[in-house]
Amino acid sequence: MSDGTKDIISTLLDYGFSVVFFMAGVFGAIASLLRQRKMSLSERFITILSGGGTAAYITPMIVDMVGLHEGSSYGMAFIVGFAGLKMVEWIISAIKSKLISGDERD
Repeated sequence: MSDGTKDIISTLLDYGFSVVFFMAGVFGAIASLLRQRKMSLSERFITILSGGGTAAYITPMIVDMVGLHEGSSYGMAFIVGFAGLKMVEWIISAIKSKLISGDERD
């Protein structure tokens, strides 16, 4: 790997962007397209990008919350990419539930 490439990857990691999780999410999003036949080319492209982006940023949080090992985290990134924005909805719902149940304890 050249120094320029290593610098780019290091910079992305500094911003919390994991290229490995992004790629696993992209493959998950591509797999999810097999279920969705009636999409335009631009919708498919956005689905792939959002699956990768969601996996790049959400997977580390899920891995930390669930306590997965490094090898399992790549599979989780694939699943996050496959689920796409539905995964984000589930996480927001879980956080809201936790916050609401936490308020009831006070």
